[in-house]
Amino acid sequence: MIIALNNTEFKELIETFEKFKFNTGTSCKETIKIEPFSYKYIIYLDEEKVEIESNSRDIDTFFNKIHTTSEIKNRKRIKAPNVCLKDVIEEEFHVNLWRLEECQK
Repeated sequence: MIIALNNTEFKELIETFEKFKFNTGTSCKETIKIEPFSYKYIIYLDEEKVEIESNSRDIDTFFNKIHTTSEIKNRKRIKAPNVCLKDVIEEEFHVNLWRLEECQK
């Protein structure tokens, strides 16, 4: 999953897309779009489509924005209201993003 990549892997992925002039990369239910002045991350969940867009073409800022946005507890779910996007992704895709995050430090 794209969201499970660490900062270095994510940066290498984006740089590879740019090097080969790819505008879009897709993995499972995730998409990265490279636009003229920004990047966009899209993930398709069972109950919603989430889009996170950068304000610039700075890869580190974009990576941080995805993970900062993912930690905000603003998802309204039937089973558990007020959960964060990372919790939803972990539940739907059966991955442990928190463990990956700890390994990256």
